[in-house]
Amino acid sequence: MFDRALAPFGAAGRLIVVSGGAGSAAGLGADDAIDEIHVTGSVATFEAIRAIAPHKRITAELGSVTPIIVVPGGWSASDVRYQAENIATQKAHNAGFNCIATQVLLLPRDWPLKDKLLEEIERIFNGLERPEYYPGAAVRRSALAGAESPLRSIVKLNADEATNAFQNEAFCGVLFCVEFPGDARQFLREAVAFANSRLYGTLGANLIVSPQTESSTGQAVADAVSGLQYGCVAINTWAGVGYFLTETPWGDYRAQREGLGVVHNTYLLANTQKSIVRAPFRPLTKPPWFVTNKKQARLGRLLCDFEAARTPVNALRVIAAAI
Repeated sequence: MFDRALAPFGAAGRLIVVSGGAGSAAGLGADDAIDEIHVTGSVATFEAIRAIAPHKRITAELGSVTPIIVVPGGWSASDVRYQAENIATQKAHNAGFNCIATQVLLLPRDWPLKDKLLEEIERIFNGLERPEYYPGAAVRRSALAGAESPLRSIVKLNADEATNAFQNEAFCGVLFCVEFPGDARQFLREAVAFANSRLYGTLGANLIVSPQTESSTGQAVADAVSGLQYGCVAINTWAGVGYFLTETPWGDYRAQREGLGVVHNTYLLANTQKSIVRAPFRPLTKPPWFVTNKKQARLGRLLCDFEAARTPVNALRVIAAAI
């Protein structure tokens, strides 16, 4: 696929695509012809490469334990269903094997709609048929949720619990749920503090809030977005959208330390701290990446056509298919 897509660069001698395992990577990493290395993977992979090439510039995207914060509000039944699809997608997209897959759901304990939202998420999980194709997923799921757990499940934890769920990427279908007390303002303060201090990594975070709640809480939502120490903060959508856009800088939160580099960033902005992606609380059409969108295949082809030729006709085809 890459050879075909990037054939002009290969023909000009500017690009070589190779395949292989750990041995091939070790050989390339140690080769003096290689000046810089970028890796997407686990911390263990990064440390292994750094041991092979200690004096080279290595940038990395190593994922994180991604939170989603749900701010309490007066949602309608259709709001609950839509946001359940939003949350389920953030966990189950690509069967859950994304570096930015949501892992910890932070909910308001006293919110009357909390249990209904969880029921809707579980209903969506139960209707998905996406296998655990990634190596070791079944073992990790069994360790986190029990040997008899379904492919996708919700596990409730306490905020002060000593658990690997807060410090290691699950990379399986388990979604952890932690509850905090208080009204919207207090809940936001505690949820943001928990995400910043207890969860591993700073790649992305998600926040769901209705317009009415955002308006009534004054500065609280803006303070939460500003306070979240993550490289991408998504409001009413998935931080993965920040990755897909490519215009947005993509990497760790860049304030307290240098980090390990930024990718995408097609406007070449310097010294960025974080990207913020905002979407409507309830858009007119279901986003094409939703796991519940049955038009994904057709929309995907039409979106590719639009990217290749951004004409009014191709735009109308996308809109018509989405509706």
